[in-house]
Amino acid sequence: MPGYDVRHPAPGWDERFALLDESLLAWTADAAPEHTVAPAVLEAWRLLHQAQGHMRIREVADRTGWSLRHLESRFREQIGLSPKRLARVPRLRHAVEEPTAGRGAADTATVCGFYDQSPLGREFRELAGMPPGRWPAAGGTANAAWIAG
Repeated sequence: MPGYDVRHPAPGWDERFALLDESLLAWTADAAPEHTVAPAVLEAWRLLHQAQGHMRIREVADRTGWSLRHLESRFREQIGLSPKRLARVPRLRHAVEEPTAGRGAADTATVCGFYDQSPLGREFRELAGMPPGRWPAAGGTANAAWIAG
């Protein structure tokens, strides 16, 4: 991965998110022609990123001109994840970056497209490897008041 050194990992989550974006772009730019990412896959990622992960994958497939099954297959083949799993990254990023002054966890979850705070907390633990309350102590920066409690 460009910019990644296992001896000196990215210090914070903002840098980790940036590293993920940088890596996805570099993989497509540096790949041999037989390993380049299909334009429809790149367009699907752009749509998901722009929608902060809140677009139905069926709609993404329709916009790329591919069937849902074909899009999922190409995503797994070229990125290693399904579009639905990859959409989790911008969704969590939105929840972390959403200014939430005066808003509790349940309201923040709803604003960020989660059913309630339980799925948001579960998603946070699965992707960040810690509960939201530990995020600031681990070097995570956020505007989200709900994280600190």
